Amino acid sequence: REELGLTQLEIIINHLDERTVAYAERVRVVADKVGVKFINFQLGGQMSAPDPAARAKSIAEIKDGMRIAAALGAPTVRADVGGRAGEPLDLTTTADSYKQLVEFGSTIGVMPMPENHGGHSTDPDTLVSIMKAIDPRIRAIVDWGNFRVESQAQRIDASRKLLPHAGLVSA
Repeated sequence: REELGLTQLEIIINHLDERTVAYAERVRVVADKVGVKFINFQLGGQMSAPDPAARAKSIAEIKDGMRIAAALGAPTVRADVGGRAGEPLDLTTTADSYKQLVEFGSTIGVMPMPENHGGHSTDPDTLVSIMKAIDPRIRAIVDWGNFRVESQAQRIDASRKLLPHAGLVSA
């Protein structure tokens, strides 16, 4: 923190040596001492998985990650849409998955955020349709480098589509 002057961090679950609330609480104590706040905690996810068992497992894993995020003091987590680009997307299923996360997250002060991070979310129009179908309290992570485009003009156009739904931007 002193060398780079960073006061806010977004970390990935893989950065933690242990995936437990107790460990996250210890990390937060150290971060608080040096004036660093966690702004987002990146997880994976398959919120659009057509298989109910796979989706339920993914939702349970995201909820575990949300508990860790709460212990870190992070107000949001990345919860990936999943799926494969070009495959059919069931918006009702995807919206229900996020609804379950919002209901849980509301009890611990942590909200899920989809990101243009592979699968269905790679297409900005698809991610916009997902954002319109889910709880308005959920904002998207717009990652400048994750668009599957052929030019900077396409990247800018994709960003413009998603920015009205953005809560966090990675560049």
